[in-house]
Amino acid sequence: MSNLGFKIKSLREENNITQEELAFTLDISQATLSKIENGSTTTLSFSLVQKLVSQFEVNFDYFTDYTPKKKTYQGGGKH
Repeated sequence: MSNLGFKIKSLREENNITQEELAFTLDISQATLSKIENGSTTTLSFSLVQKLVSQFEVNFDYFTDYTPKKKTYQGGGKH
């Protein structure tokens, strides 16, 4: 199971939503949702991620695993 699939499945189960119900809400098939949850499909469209963000009221970054790099000042230049 991919990290993304695990997150979606966990949110779905925490909210007592069946795969069939969530698939209907997302306008995808139950089989597609199952593939996402078990890691067979790991790439999601932007619009699908937007629907998940809206459904579960989480931040977009929750699904992307994006961690911003800390910018450090290198100094030495004139401003």
